[in-house]
Amino acid sequence: MNLELIKPKEFTLKIGRKEYPIRFTLESFAYLEGVFGSVENAINTFNERNQEAIIAFLIAGLKLDDANMISKINIDENLILLLAEVIQDALPDDYKFDENWDWSLLYYIIRPALNLNEDEFWNSTPKKLTSFIRILEKQKEQHEKINNQDQAVEAFKSW
Repeated sequence: MNLELIKPKEFTLKIGRKEYPIRFTLESFAYLEGVFGSVENAINTFNERNQEAIIAFLIAGLKLDDANMISKINIDENLILLLAEVIQDALPDDYKFDENWDWSLLYYIIRPALNLNEDEFWNSTPKKLTSFIRILEKQKEQHEKINNQDQAVEAFKSW
């Protein structure tokens, strides 16, 4: 398994003299969904270079609760491209932007299946969870294959 699938790249944004980590987690996307109604609407609005969307993505990715910090950020094309790269890094390669996320399914099924605590769940990226889910699917397929082989052997023995 490629480590890039589960470990996001390190991105930082310089505000004044200090650098801040920027990352889009499930918590970030849940915030954006709350602001825009869906992740798809948030991303579409961001892609239109809408100033409010860019600010919302900054708040979500930096986990800012200080509105004063936003005023210190120079919003230019380089920043927009950085945000787009960070967003892309957080999403699985096959993510479809027209899909709504089923948060209850993610929370109530995926969290215990992966044995994630509350913080681990919300601080995971969709790309990371998708990678883990695919690993679980492969394990299940291999387990079923072994069970089928065992059943075939047992059937042969009893014949």
